[in-house]
Amino acid sequence: NATLANLSALSANLNRTVPQISTHLNQTLAKLNTTLDDAAPLVTPDSDVIIELRDMLQNLSNAAKSVESLTNYLERNPSALLYGKPGAQP
Repeated sequence: NATLANLSALSANLNRTVPQISTHLNQTLAKLNTTLDDAAPLVTPDSDVIIELRDMLQNLSNAAKSVESLTNYLERNPSALLYGKPGAQP
C-alpha cells in the first residue's frame, strides 16, 4: 500500500515536471540554434577570427620551439645559466 502510494505520488510529480522540463529544453535548443546561426560567420575558414587564431597558434608554436631549443642548450651547457654563452661579450 505504501509503495503504491509512493509510486502514485512520484507519477503525479513527473506528470507536473516533465512538461516543464520539455518546455525549458525546447527554449534552450531554440536559443542554441540562434547562437550557432549568429556564430557561423565567425568560424568560416577565411574569417578574421580564424585567421588571427591561426597566427596566434603559429606564434605559440614558434615560442614553444624556442623554449625547447633553450632547454636543450641548457641541458648540454648548464653553466650557461651562470656564465652565459661561451664567447659571448659581457
